[in-house]
Amino acid sequence: GGFCGSFFAVAASKGMENKPCFMLINLESMTLANFSENERAFHVQADETGIYLSRPAVDAVSKINPYATTEAEVIERTLGQINSEIESFSKVGDKTLIVSKDGIWTLFDEHAQKIAALDAPFQISAADFGSDYLLMTNRDTPSLLIRKWERHPDSVIFRYDPSFHHLEAHIHTDGNSAMLCWPNRFVIVDRSGSALTPEPIEIPDMEQMRDYQYRRVGQTDRLGNTVSHDFYEIWYYDGLVCGYSAKTGELLFTEQGPTPDSLGASRLRNEEVMETEHFRAVAPLNATPEIYDKVTGERIGVLEADGNLAYIYEAGDYLVAHYMTINQEHFGMLLNRDLQVLADLPELTDVLPDGTLIFDDDLGNLRQSRVYSIENLIALGKRYKEVN
Repeated sequence: GGFCGSFFAVAASKGMENKPCFMLINLESMTLANFSENERAFHVQADETGIYLSRPAVDAVSKINPYATTEAEVIERTLGQINSEIESFSKVGDKTLIVSKDGIWTLFDEHAQKIAALDAPFQISAADFGSDYLLMTNRDTPSLLIRKWERHPDSVIFRYDPSFHHLEAHIHTDGNSAMLCWPNRFVIVDRSGSALTPEPIEIPDMEQMRDYQYRRVGQTDRLGNTVSHDFYEIWYYDGLVCGYSAKTGELLFTEQGPTPDSLGASRLRNEEVMETEHFRAVAPLNATPEIYDKVTGERIGVLEADGNLAYIYEAGDYLVAHYMTINQEHFGMLLNRDLQVLADLPELTDVLPDGTLIFDDDLGNLRQSRVYSIENLIALGKRYKEVN
């Protein structure tokens, strides 16, 4: 616990049963200003900036109002929320670190938006951080885990308004604009984040949509045509295919495509086929995707991941599989030509024609990163030694 002005806040255990509770005491009047009980533990931090409480009923950390007279007034604002039981938390400046019982640490910004989340190599029982470093430890071991906060502002190539919620972000082939997509709406922004479409473009009949794909120059679209300019493709259950310009947002075409009678109802609804220059991916809904050689038809193997395959790309000598989870989070995996996983790619949202990986932090930034081979890294290391 701790003090904030004339208030003392403490998380404790009550009675013989050691039932977890939270108490807030007004030291001027020597009265109990707030009292709460739960089956799971409370955690509290109090200092001159305020009183901060982990609320086990909702797995969230909030700043509380010690002068509240009603239950509705107690929560001043929420600083962060996770999906499992809270082990500890720490608030420093405008950021809040929450550590879960299962060892996941999550960092939130001043708007309660997630900045980062990672596993720790051991069970965390205490954590703290400053402006550049994060410190975690376990009470039962002599180990300390220290992480340095790295920002890499030079990797940011597009910015956007984070209040526009979206599932995917794609950069136009010409590199001058980006499309932020939800199944039934999208916006187009320039590199600074200024909207190139006055309002979000709304797409009708979302409940009738079978699939949506960002189509890039040189790819083959749903109708079998070679794409000559980037567009957002919508495919409906009745076979209708619509294309929206990724540059202006205007509706480019509507054309009748394959219907349930021509494809078979089960395939139309439950299977997606994706192609790259050398590979074909067959991705049944909620099942394991299979990868085939596009020329010979030979089955190469399967992709194992906890999510639905949304896109597959070639990046030089590698394959990149882009997934969407049931919680609508995007991630990717970097694979070799034998489908062995070389790297996990959290927050992957796009892959450019030259193989550049694009990541979306959902905080208003699209970042780029190259894929480096071992040979690339050795060469960079030698160059670094020569310069330094």
